[in-house]
Amino acid sequence: MRRTLFLLAALAAVAYGLPASAQIGGGPPPSANSTPTGNGPFNKNMSQSDIDNLADYIDKSKRLTKKSTAEDQAKDKVDAASVAASIQLPCAVSDGVAVATSQAKGADGKLVDTTTYEVSCSNGMGYLLVSRGSDKAIGLSCFAADAVRANDEAQGKKDALTCALPANADLKTMAASVATHAGKACAPHGFAWVGQSSAKLMDYSEVACDGGKGFILATAMPGATAEPAAIPCADAAASGIKCTLSNNGPAGAAPKLTLQTFKDALAQHGVPCKASNERVVGQENKQRRYVVEFVCPEQPNGLVAFIPLEGNTNIFETLSCADAAKRGIACQFSRQN
Repeated sequence: MRRTLFLLAALAAVAYGLPASAQIGGGPPPSANSTPTGNGPFNKNMSQSDIDNLADYIDKSKRLTKKSTAEDQAKDKVDAASVAASIQLPCAVSDGVAVATSQAKGADGKLVDTTTYEVSCSNGMGYLLVSRGSDKAIGLSCFAADAVRANDEAQGKKDALTCALPANADLKTMAASVATHAGKACAPHGFAWVGQSSAKLMDYSEVACDGGKGFILATAMPGATAEPAAIPCADAAASGIKCTLSNNGPAGAAPKLTLQTFKDALAQHGVPCKASNERVVGQENKQRRYVVEFVCPEQPNGLVAFIPLEGNTNIFETLSCADAAKRGIACQFSRQN
């Protein structure tokens, strides 16, 4: 029986404002105005016809089980790497295997042969990829694929295809590998998939690590080129994505940052500003100060604050938008750029 496995549009959950990198110059900045209403994977805006069009990529009766020769394995890896490159995944394929074949309607309405590959990447990530003849390939992270499986099983559906390569089979282990490759060593004891941003083409997961450390993992969807990033829970909360695993709670994690945290910092430093709008631009690479733009009537030339928190001994600093522009920081709210 054909199964609906790759509901990519349905998995474009809440458009979170967290970037692949929360650092200045390291990618698009987090937006304080795109705070999600809550963590959760599935968007119900997809029409049934859209779902039908994405269904039937995998026919369980055609699951491939007999490939075993070294030549076949080498070819699978080459073919899988080609598929990953065709959809611009930042994935240097370390292992790849063809796991299923099927047929589906192509863009012209005619049936095309499809092959599903599972790949593991040198940056720790794992994906399921589907080649579709001359149509553009599609892909889904192993994190999201497991969420599809869990959702299907909750509805009484069985046999969803999930990742099984050694590097991908245990999601906690894979999440820890992603975090470690992103520069955040992690001995994992908890994992939860958060959702996706179709606007940013990013997939978000949470991992809890020994020592009270917790991270939001920002990883690429097809079409994105950013390498995975591991954002500490406190930094992620400032952009609207809250860690929810019990091990990442107040007893073990750094204090959660909110926009009020930054407003309080202005007041503590005697900066007059009754903010009507604010935007977290990012965090500096070296001094690790948070860079925040404010709109307030007391600052007609715009206000950009460099705010050190959490024991950071670097100086607090504010600039007008014109002066901030000289440092490469463009105000979005003020015309005084």
